[in-house]
Amino acid sequence: MLERIRLSVARAAELRNLERQVATSPRARACSIHEITRERAVWRVPVPGQPDRYISASAGHAGDETFAVHVDADAFYLAWLRSDEQCVVRAQMPRDYKYAYAVDGFAQGSANPVPLADVGAWNDERGRTHIGFTNGITRSFWLIANRAPSFPVQVYGRESAELLHRTAGTTQGPVCYADLFTSAAPQSTPVRSLNRAPRP
Repeated sequence: MLERIRLSVARAAELRNLERQVATSPRARACSIHEITRERAVWRVPVPGQPDRYISASAGHAGDETFAVHVDADAFYLAWLRSDEQCVVRAQMPRDYKYAYAVDGFAQGSANPVPLADVGAWNDERGRTHIGFTNGITRSFWLIANRAPSFPVQVYGRESAELLHRTAGTTQGPVCYADLFTSAAPQSTPVRSLNRAPRP
């Protein structure tokens, strides 16, 4: 019982701090593309005080309804913490039972990048935005716990992608996989940025 109260107090304090921070800070910039081929896209994720980490999307998921959405880590964390009990406060994230796998995965570098988390966003009947995962909770914990400014996630559905972008997106709009992989050259091609928002 005391532990529950302690966790509830910690969550409320974290929410207040995040709300102030997100309200007063500009949104982070999107991660840059490290390489893109017809098979996969790899983004470089800067992490303070550590080597860059790498995260990827597979062309096997390409289609008009699959998007890479670059999220501002703090805005995303705030929206997730508000809406989902599976999201714990930052200090508790390294206690996740699969956290060691995320540590190992992100240590592999650009040769073996970590796949994007599968995320969805929706509004309930009261208009409150919810964040949910199909997979990738622990890798998202790792990125938030290590204070990556932003990172891309994979979202199915244009409406969900646009809502997540409005709620927690970076300065770059969602990128449709159909456009992302159509733009790839046959060989590996470094790309500085892709700033394609979904077509209206």
